[in-house]
Amino acid sequence: MTAINAFIEGAVVYLITDGALCKPDGTIGGYGQKVTTFAHLNAAMAVRGHALHHLAASFAADGGGCKKFEDLLDDQFVADMKHWLGRFAPVFADEPFTEGFDLVLAGWSDEAAGPVIYRLSDIGSPSAKAWTWVSMTVFAAPMDQAIQDRLAARSIHLSDFRPLEHGLALLEEQRTYKEPLGEGEAPASGVGVFAQVTTITKGFVGSSVIRWWEEDVFGGPVGGAAP
Repeated sequence: MTAINAFIEGAVVYLITDGALCKPDGTIGGYGQKVTTFAHLNAAMAVRGHALHHLAASFAADGGGCKKFEDLLDDQFVADMKHWLGRFAPVFADEPFTEGFDLVLAGWSDEAAGPVIYRLSDIGSPSAKAWTWVSMTVFAAPMDQAIQDRLAARSIHLSDFRPLEHGLALLEEQRTYKEPLGEGEAPASGVGVFAQVTTITKGFVGSSVIRWWEEDVFGGPVGGAAP
């Protein structure tokens, strides 16, 4: 699946994402940003999962009458997202989606008087219930020990991560991570096409592409090998 990384540095929170819209067979079916920005809420969000999850989250955020960052954390957002998942599911009947999304919300909180990161997932864990916002200081996915080891060889550590300096290197290592993108499919990378950095501070939300991977072409896999 896609790459979503969120880091806080001083009074700034960063989202570092890719732009590959991959099909279940691992080929690139489109180019698109994974981030939705909300300048009026001092926030941005990104979703790992099916396109339907991103669509439902966007409708929930836009249609809930939110006027500040904290409004996105209200129970109404979760209820609205579930509602839109149900409404849109028939549209994707020929491309069934499964459970398993990560929604990462980053922004400036007036109540916290600083940058914050929250995660929402439909799958629970020992440390968090499903469909419950969890406050985090760092989020990085995909991530495994092999990625961390390769980053360490480049003197990059998540505990001392500098987003603007290290963000591209992190995405490059995440491009090597392979997993099945569809049931019964061979493992493939879902991180590609372009690297994007979104910056949120008090009163500012901005986003830009910092790298295009020209070898990632429509209809082919990430990395440019033959489909």
